[in-house]
Amino acid sequence: MANYSWQTKDGYKVKVKDLTDKHLVNIIRMLRRYCEQLNSVESFKLSCAAASMRGEMAQDCLDRESFRAELIQPGERWPIYNDLMREYHKRDLYTQYPDVIPSPEESYG
Repeated sequence: MANYSWQTKDGYKVKVKDLTDKHLVNIIRMLRRYCEQLNSVESFKLSCAAASMRGEMAQDCLDRESFRAELIQPGERWPIYNDLMREYHKRDLYTQYPDVIPSPEESYG
């Protein structure tokens, strides 16, 4: 574990292990929402670029990249996410916050 700290909007740094359960879960949810939004924007930008490309190979390359952009997981964007998920599992928060259980394709190191 990398011992990441979360910086609150007030500027305070809190170690992942010291976050309250509710704060931990809310951060995970927020990072997932942000990731989903970023993936959509990146995929849209690549689709727009693909519309102006000529040539089969260029089109195939952009299509693959657009598909990949839709699948990027939060842990690939923010390394702290992996620590947050490990802490979520360590605290056995499954029953209290079942919506946070990772999808099968998501890994967190």
